[in-house]
Amino acid sequence: MRSAVGSIAIALLVIGGAAIAFGIGDGAQFGGPCLRVGVLMALVWLAHPQLRQMPPWLPIAAIALALVLAFRPKLFPIGLIIVVALWFLRPRRGKSR
Repeated sequence: MRSAVGSIAIALLVIGGAAIAFGIGDGAQFGGPCLRVGVLMALVWLAHPQLRQMPPWLPIAAIALALVLAFRPKLFPIGLIIVVALWFLRPRRGKSR
């Protein structure tokens, strides 16, 4: 899976760069999004080993925080504090005392 993500990232970066350089399809409307998604995919490719160790509740919390930020921006700091507290207060696996 990691090689596929890397390939997609490279393809999007090349396509976006070419679209902006050669003015294909109004480069700003086509090339810009390709470059942004390409950079995001490259970051996912780099972080892939660490993403496998991520707790399963964290993506759900991130989506919930995004929704809170979209609909109730004033509550976002409280939600962020709750997610950070859950991250640090969760039980650790594999560490026995």
